[in-house]
Amino acid sequence: MASISTTPVQSRKKGMAGTRIDMTPMVDLGFLLITFFVFTSSMTETMVLRLYMPADGRGTEVSDQHVISFVVGDQEAYAYEGDWYSSLAAKQVKRSSISPKNLGDIIMKKREGMKDKDMLVALIKPMPSASYGDVVKMLDAMMIYEVTRYAIVEPTFMEIEYASRQ
Repeated sequence: MASISTTPVQSRKKGMAGTRIDMTPMVDLGFLLITFFVFTSSMTETMVLRLYMPADGRGTEVSDQHVISFVVGDQEAYAYEGDWYSSLAAKQVKRSSISPKNLGDIIMKKREGMKDKDMLVALIKPMPSASYGDVVKMLDAMMIYEVTRYAIVEPTFMEIEYASRQ
């Protein structure tokens, strides 16, 4: 316990007593503060998302039935399966907000029609209006719904034009 003890000290004047302050509580408080700051600083470490980009060269051929594309705009995405022109002609370009649930519904619906669910390839096409956070949300959705094959590619002029008109 903390205590202040007074002991007589030999001094020139009688009756003067020296004080001794017990520093144990102050040391305890110091260690508690150090422990608190070390713990809270370790909780705020940033996590890094590993993004593997393919090497330059010839692309990989993939069947249209295995491809789903996301044209990412400002807080929204346009999803379509397979080829852009055939999806646009069939009016199968779906508008969605960038939330894991909405994107997950689109991904799961695409996987239902596939025999080999690991063959799904997602193309993420950020428009100039898309923020960095929008692209990160798309990458998070790919990790949440276990899409192992995805790529970030440039959108075509027609895709940008369509998304900006909507």
